[in-house]
Amino acid sequence: MNNTQNAYFNNQISADFSVVHAAQVIANRVCVVNRASFDLKWWVNDLFTGSDSLDSGLYGYSETRCMSISINGIQNNDKLNVIVHPIGGSSQAAITDIIYQKLVDVTAIYTCTGTVDSYECSMTETTTQSVLDDVQDVFASINEVVDKTKASIM
Repeated sequence: MNNTQNAYFNNQISADFSVVHAAQVIANRVCVVNRASFDLKWWVNDLFTGSDSLDSGLYGYSETRCMSISINGIQNNDKLNVIVHPIGGSSQAAITDIIYQKLVDVTAIYTCTGTVDSYECSMTETTTQSVLDDVQDVFASINEVVDKTKASIM
């Protein structure tokens, strides 16, 4: 756990437990889309063990980072929070919790919006890796057809 994460848990964890996270999603991968007016990084916290994943690294507006959930000691059905840290602001948990399942092949996608003083990161969708792979295959096929068409015209 790094200093930022330690400060978060020492100073703010009680506030987070007072917030009821009504919605939960089963997933084993997370993406966070930055649509906020600040640079951010994020990590996943296992509420049962208190352990954290590595953080995403710092990134800016309109960028997205994705990670497979990897936390020492994680077990199926552990409840997880995505913790977002804006540079110059306070860390907070994303709105929807994750229930970890190693083999589900589901990505929870969050979008962060707002300013460093007032922001939220809410789940905007979930998707399976196979759907993402299928979409990439469709685009690859379209590009192949376009390339062949261009070659036959020239």
